[in-house]
Amino acid sequence: MHAATITQTISFRRKPARIQLTSDAESSAVESLAVTHEPVDHAATAAANNQAVVSLLRKVEGQISAADATHQQHRQELQQTAIELALVAAECLASKCTERGQFDVEEMVRRAVESCEPDDAIVVLLNPQDLHLLNESATSPEGQTPASTFKADARINRGECQVVAPSQRLTSTISDRLESIRRAWMESLDDIAA
Repeated sequence: MHAATITQTISFRRKPARIQLTSDAESSAVESLAVTHEPVDHAATAAANNQAVVSLLRKVEGQISAADATHQQHRQELQQTAIELALVAAECLASKCTERGQFDVEEMVRRAVESCEPDDAIVVLLNPQDLHLLNESATSPEGQTPASTFKADARINRGECQVVAPSQRLTSTISDRLESIRRAWMESLDDIAA
């Protein structure tokens, strides 16, 4: 076996370092390698690295903020779509219940009459079938308000009513009631988002 001799000289004072490898087996082939060593400013390197990291973190933060805003917008759009779908389903259900006479005529009339002055002479106009349902109900329609008169009007759709008072004329429709529900739900979404 041949022994290898490695000599190494390194200087850190701007002088070139010299590394020389010598092998006993191949003494005729001597390789030399000159390595220069420049002093490094570690503080400047660390500052540059810190700036690069801070810059990268700011970019990542911006991308996360943008993704979060997009996510929030998509979530709100989905919630609004869910509300619209629920209202379409409610409208279909209300329409079928109205056709079958399976709705609370008394409650509809009571809510419509609530907006009038208590002592007003009120005329409540209902679809003839709805008036028939109201007359068959447990309480008398005249019990709604002291001065209320109920009349059939074929021009009024089922599930709707008109209240005529001396100072105002109100129409209560299923569409109006569903729209008020939609507004309330949308406002609650806005409150949650804020």
